[in-house]
Amino acid sequence: MSQLDRHEARELHVGHDDVAWMLHAWHEALHQVGASVEVDLYACGMAVVLEQLGDCHTFEGLVTRFQAPDDALVDMLLWFCWNGEILLRPQLLLSASCALRLHELIAETIM
Repeated sequence: MSQLDRHEARELHVGHDDVAWMLHAWHEALHQVGASVEVDLYACGMAVVLEQLGDCHTFEGLVTRFQAPDDALVDMLLWFCWNGEILLRPQLLLSASCALRLHELIAETIM
């Protein structure tokens, strides 16, 4: 069984508590980014991350990408957060971006 297969099998068993924690963490990250003095830098980074998350069309897909980001997403997060004069937090950037992508998915569903 490959690593992805094991991850997908584990994803099927994500419980209510795990989902609640994740939603809370994403919301909190979005709040922290909005309150940060580096909000403009995070906004630029989130635009780039949202492009990477654009192929996530379900909550489950978004959770999978959050729990096991592909190499391209990890490389982009690390490059964006650690190559500037001001260091940003990659996990915070990813979490806040997931929150925004989830908002987009909900808006698409409502319309």
